[in-house]
Amino acid sequence: MNKFSLKIQIVFTYLTILAAVFNCLLGLGFMTDFYTLFMNGNDEMYNFFKELQTVNTALFSFGLTFLVMSLFLLTFDINKKTAGIFGVSYTLIAAIINIIRGASVLSSNLAFRTRYEKLDYSAIEGYAPSTAPFEMISALLIISMMIIVLLFSLTLINYLLDRKEGLNEKS
Repeated sequence: MNKFSLKIQIVFTYLTILAAVFNCLLGLGFMTDFYTLFMNGNDEMYNFFKELQTVNTALFSFGLTFLVMSLFLLTFDINKKTAGIFGVSYTLIAAIINIIRGASVLSSNLAFRTRYEKLDYSAIEGYAPSTAPFEMISALLIISMMIIVLLFSLTLINYLLDRKEGLNEKS
């Protein structure tokens, strides 16, 4: 067993949990930057704000599901040792769910970003529109999906290396 590979697996386990926490926190604070549209904007901005709640809800739901699933990684001791077949299977399931749900949120986020860029902000004096919240969501979702896929890859590689060593010891 390659100890360096196991250490990387442990680091990626905690990175997965950290990414999930950041997704939850971003889901909680995402709408803050758009409150001015709700309070001071015109009807078009108000309607956009209400519809944007769907992205916020989807992001928070994604983050919460991702957090719960990432905390379950600890029950398989992926943060301590080479995963068994159930641990590897669980990381695969977590990766698939994360990619499917993340891609859905990412798609909605991009659609709303396009709509946000087309709004006329002349009704709100001194308002400087920024796509930073949309960009943060996109970046965090992509990073989260990459981290969980890398964690799955690491757990699979470590599992296969451990099995190979076990077979070599029996010979």
